[in-house]
Amino acid sequence: MGAGGASGQMLGRYIAKGVGAQLDDFEKQTIDAAQKAAKRLGGKLKLTPGARTGHEGMQGMEESMKSFPMTARRMHRITDHNQKILNQAALRAIGQDGKQITPNHIGKAYRDLGRKFDDFRNVQEPIPVSMADARRMQRAADEYAEEWGVEVPARVGNTLRRFYEAARGGGISGREYVTQRSKLSKRAYKQMTSEGGDRELGLYLHEAVDTLDDAALRVAPKGRYDEYARVRDQYRNLKEVTRFVDKKGNLRGPAMATRLAQKDARYQRGDSPQFQETSDLHDLVRFAGQHQPIVGDSGTATRASLPLIGTTMAGGGGAGYMLTQSPTAAVTGALAVPAAVKGAQGAYLSPMAQPFMTFPGLLGRSSGAARQMERLMQGAGAGAAGLIGADN
Repeated sequence: MGAGGASGQMLGRYIAKGVGAQLDDFEKQTIDAAQKAAKRLGGKLKLTPGARTGHEGMQGMEESMKSFPMTARRMHRITDHNQKILNQAALRAIGQDGKQITPNHIGKAYRDLGRKFDDFRNVQEPIPVSMADARRMQRAADEYAEEWGVEVPARVGNTLRRFYEAARGGGISGREYVTQRSKLSKRAYKQMTSEGGDRELGLYLHEAVDTLDDAALRVAPKGRYDEYARVRDQYRNLKEVTRFVDKKGNLRGPAMATRLAQKDARYQRGDSPQFQETSDLHDLVRFAGQHQPIVGDSGTATRASLPLIGTTMAGGGGAGYMLTQSPTAAVTGALAVPAAVKGAQGAYLSPMAQPFMTFPGLLGRSSGAARQMERLMQGAGAGAAGLIGADN
């Protein structure tokens, strides 16, 4: 084993024995629920010491690791793995399968879920659209206008007018419900997914579909209520998934967590939704919101690599030359520092070190642990370079 790797392992052992924090109950529950959801999807989340302990200093250091060239690859393997599990949960929550959310998945979900409600075409009694439903759409229209600082536009007003007319007329027929639902859903899909689409209008149209579905469930055929309620739930999930999927096909979990915390009462209270697919998605999104460094990819590693590589190697080479005045030692030192840092990360993330990391409360959650560990990692690398240089 080289001096760089040995220094890294020594540093890892020092960190493992010297740093620990009591896992906060809420964060522990978040991790446990997310792991159960991941298991149902056939996988398991990969956790770091920062995630296991809830230690803010560790989490900050792990975020830095994602941008440092010698440690970025391993951190990105962890984040990519966890992102795939989040994507799987999102797809299952809209009735689809896969590890990446493609436009085909989104389009197919809109079509598949729409067809499930075609059975209402033959319902004999009216779909009971009420004045409460019309007022719900009025609030949504007001939110749309407030968002854009404009009067309610005609394309929103026309939909709103039809709700009031249906409410005053005692509801709409099953055939009209299916027709209106199909039109609104197609328009919502177009606005939410096209390059020049109006996302806010798409969300308003989604709300209109959701309101119609709620009305239809009031007259759902006996024995099939849960079936239609599940589809309605999947359509609600589809709205959020479509809104928060990025161009790479990854669900932006932290952003979705923020949105649900503001708008979804079940999510705010931590209630378990009726259907497991939605519950799993909520649990994993909550985990993503709490542990951003290990879910998803910030994309900063490549941009930061060259300056950091240069700085790291220059520091190691300088340390080796100062100790020995030997050009050979300078070259060896330049190579040893990155090796030491990488070795330190390997020890830090080693499963063998994890039990030490969760040892109760040796350091406070907001202490300077991250800064101390960063200094230790740099020191270990420089020391390794000097030792190798001295041997020469």
